[in-house]
Amino acid sequence: MRKGPDIKRGDIGANVSGKPFKTSGLLATGVAVAGKLTLGTVYTLYSVQDAESLGLNAAYDTSNNVVLYQHIVDFYDECGAGIPFYLLVVAQTVTIDTLVDPAETDYAKKLIQEGDGVIYNLGVAFNPEVGYTETHTDGLNSDVRAAIAKAQALWQWSTDTDREVQIVLEGRGIEGTAATALNLRAIPASPSGIEENDKVSIVIGQDYDFAETLTGHAQKYAGVGKALGTIAACEVNQDIGEVGTFNLTKSTKNRWKVAGLSNHVKVKTAEAELDTYDTKGYIFADTYQGVSGYRWNGDHVCAPVIVDEDDNMNEHSIKLGRTANHVKRELRKQLLPPVRSVKPSDPQTGKMAQPIVKWLEGIGDDVFDDLAAEGYLTEGRTIIDPDSDIQVAKEVLADYEFVPYGTIEKISGKLNVKKNF
Repeated sequence: MRKGPDIKRGDIGANVSGKPFKTSGLLATGVAVAGKLTLGTVYTLYSVQDAESLGLNAAYDTSNNVVLYQHIVDFYDECGAGIPFYLLVVAQTVTIDTLVDPAETDYAKKLIQEGDGVIYNLGVAFNPEVGYTETHTDGLNSDVRAAIAKAQALWQWSTDTDREVQIVLEGRGIEGTAATALNLRAIPASPSGIEENDKVSIVIGQDYDFAETLTGHAQKYAGVGKALGTIAACEVNQDIGEVGTFNLTKSTKNRWKVAGLSNHVKVKTAEAELDTYDTKGYIFADTYQGVSGYRWNGDHVCAPVIVDEDDNMNEHSIKLGRTANHVKRELRKQLLPPVRSVKPSDPQTGKMAQPIVKWLEGIGDDVFDDLAAEGYLTEGRTIIDPDSDIQVAKEVLADYEFVPYGTIEKISGKLNVKKNF
């Protein structure tokens, strides 16, 4: 028996740090590790060492031609140890569109349910088996292409069950040119119009040098773990491509020193196509002149930018989607106690008494004030319909609106040489 102080790590319960939006989950296909990692079991990690205790390591990846350990390493490279990370690994025979299908109960739904709703950011990694025949649709792996709409449907299920998630898919194995690639910002809906998959993002960037150590399908992986880790490192309304904050290159660890795309081509080689990929909403690592290291090109989602005649915007970026998800969760938490409570009615109309209207508006406004004070949004307001029927329908109708923080993506100017001022 070892003598001296014996200090073990205590069990960690629900995140009460004030930043629950950092909690993340990874759903991946892979291979079991005898006596350690069981397929179909949800594990909670807090560090790379926790992954290694499950038998995951660099040899696991290279010997199985999969990318799982590296996704976890990349995740914690960006956000640091201590962030809760829920992991579910299933058989390689399951395709990525099946993984996110809300009609399936053993994959994404299982991970979200067993995470008790605390998972805010969900990454989905696809490691096909050796005999997998890869086909392409619109320049994307066909299964990844089919997964986009199903992932949006998964988000719909998650919000319907009060467990909103932001979803990042591994856009492995892109093919063709950027000019012929699917425009993720304008995916055609059926039968017409534009499909707005605003809670889904596609990552096509990879650590090129790491991919060089792999063979087969694994060599065309995309760094979904890296993107997920950057999202977890962000404040809820922060852009993952923020140049001054998120340097993806970890030189001392020899990680992400050379970035590539998921066709296993270096980004420097594909430089002429990068603007088109960016315009079409793909996420990859790129460089800026005068700044060392790689940054994400932006926080795209698979949706167009929409502003209606009333100045309502859609959630056309990861930061807007995550902010809206967080606002919903916070409003729900504060508004739950009044549910099923008895309140006085106006004796003349049978509608809510005016003090109750103001009380409910105050609850919502307090949530917005708190979020604004924390720097997550600029301002918000609550509008309660005073004609809501609390006698028969027993339903209060409300509108919640907020103005998000903006983002500087480009600074344009002119430089002139003057004789004098």
